[in-house]
Amino acid sequence: MMQSPLVKATYLCGKYSDHESIVDSFVHHLLHRLGFNDDWLYAFPQLSLPLRYGTTSTTVAKADFAILHVLSFYRMAVVEDKRVGSDTVNSEPQLIAEAIAMSQANKVESRKRIRSASGESSISKSGHSSSSGHSSPSSSTGSAALDDTLFGVRVNGLKFYFYSIPVSDAVLTAMSNSRTSTAPTIVYRLMNKNAVCLDWAVKEQRAIIIEVLDAVRS
Repeated sequence: MMQSPLVKATYLCGKYSDHESIVDSFVHHLLHRLGFNDDWLYAFPQLSLPLRYGTTSTTVAKADFAILHVLSFYRMAVVEDKRVGSDTVNSEPQLIAEAIAMSQANKVESRKRIRSASGESSISKSGHSSSSGHSSPSSSTGSAALDDTLFGVRVNGLKFYFYSIPVSDAVLTAMSNSRTSTAPTIVYRLMNKNAVCLDWAVKEQRAIIIEVLDAVRS
């Protein structure tokens, strides 16, 4: 009997959860199965994004998977807990850094769209608008949210931790000015009753994982 790659990866991830490569494979097959590579969405593995602090200091933030709309904005970061020797390292700080880097990139893209829209408006008002029929980027690919909230997923074996990470303008402005933001950033984590994570191996919790990921995708 033929088994799908996701079924095989799930089995092997449960058996060898301390192997990052099989967790990578499991997450890859899951995202693909749930449509995160459909239409203009793409699950970009190991995408390095600049994380800027001030005008001269830049480091690199790299999620295991960055979910983006190819023609517009980033939506979600997926990171996996790493192992150092026999210890598992909580990747929450990395996840938040990824969200900030994505929000910085979204901000740059949003400014490009505003400039482009302003230029098209000026051309139109001057009576020289193009008759090519092409729509502006904002109308064809959607616009960025005013409050850039990124979704985060932390994966440890078959266990999923879901986060909503609102990155405010105050945080982005403070970072661009090499300052500490005075505005707090509250990170929300999905709770399943009293549990902080959802287990893919448990049927009822697997349904919730799929529901949450479907909501992010759509």
